[in-house]
Amino acid sequence: MPLTGLYLDKRNLKDDLYDQALNYCNNCGHGQLKNVLHQNILYDNSYTHRTSASNMAKDGNDFLLRTIDDVVGNKVFNQILEVGCNDLYLINKLSNKAKNLVGIDPIWKEKDFVISDKVSIFGKFINELDQSIFNESPDLIVSSHTFEHINGIYEEFVKLVDLAADECLFFIEVPSLEMLVKTRRYDQITHQHLQYFSNSSMLSLIERIGCEFIGNKYNYSYWGGTSLYWFKKSSKNTKKQNTKAPLIKKIITDNFEIFKEALKVSAHQIQALDEPIIGLGAAQMLPQIAYHMESNLEFVSKIYDDNDDRIGKYLSCVYPKIEKFSENDILDSIIMITALDSSRVLLKKILAYKPRRIYTLVNII
Repeated sequence: MPLTGLYLDKRNLKDDLYDQALNYCNNCGHGQLKNVLHQNILYDNSYTHRTSASNMAKDGNDFLLRTIDDVVGNKVFNQILEVGCNDLYLINKLSNKAKNLVGIDPIWKEKDFVISDKVSIFGKFINELDQSIFNESPDLIVSSHTFEHINGIYEEFVKLVDLAADECLFFIEVPSLEMLVKTRRYDQITHQHLQYFSNSSMLSLIERIGCEFIGNKYNYSYWGGTSLYWFKKSSKNTKKQNTKAPLIKKIITDNFEIFKEALKVSAHQIQALDEPIIGLGAAQMLPQIAYHMESNLEFVSKIYDDNDDRIGKYLSCVYPKIEKFSENDILDSIIMITALDSSRVLLKKILAYKPRRIYTLVNII
């Protein structure tokens, strides 16, 4: 498979392919990549995902924040820890909910800094944490879309529980394996995402680390459905949760074949019309779509995007160049939605410019 999330200065159609497979546990329903690539390959200087630059990521963080507010109300915590604070979008919004806050993320490696007298940022991994960076033991730990990137998730959660205060609340959001399979979005299986959490595997993990499950909900506007779980550190014997049965492996593999065949049929239909096509949205996952379509999207003339940092660049294993959105070119043009998770927003935007035709590559929007 190709690498995702990389925006390159030069076209690269061959060099970024790496063998990959998905392992699946029939007992707990957890998915995990078979091959783990080195961090220097996955997250080199071309990897530029930042929360504030993505409306979808910001909306996802706002969903998490609203859920925290719904659960805890006006409570003020002594010490909040955000795991995977990225460009500080969420921790800044949490600053009125605690006396002290710490954010950690390896993107800040060797760049520790202080935002204010109560917010500190450290370029650390979880296994590098100790009590010395906290004023008090954390009584609220939050994380949005971080644990799917981590290899030893059990050990990392145990580390956090050991650092946490008694009765510490956890709010953890991760992609949903069930939703990925049901909506046949196998382009969301990428080298950067090592872990694929199902409801049954997450509840099993919460029980194993000695915590008490409280609740969960889905954010259907983020990647078709991400899962947010909240639970607490508990000294009591936790009760085993009633969970849905894990996904049947045959359903996972059958839906994967349907996904690939549907993409190939779409590519054949689009190219049969022999019309110049403009792609809309230089999405991080587009290399996966192209790979499973068995195409480098050479039939697309260019890809429009609104993110200035992407203009003039290329996605790995994708032929067309990324260009600045131009409304003058849209009238009577042929548009293909290439940012699948933003399809609703892009369709609403593009219809006003009256394109001749609009292609979508997935049936569920």
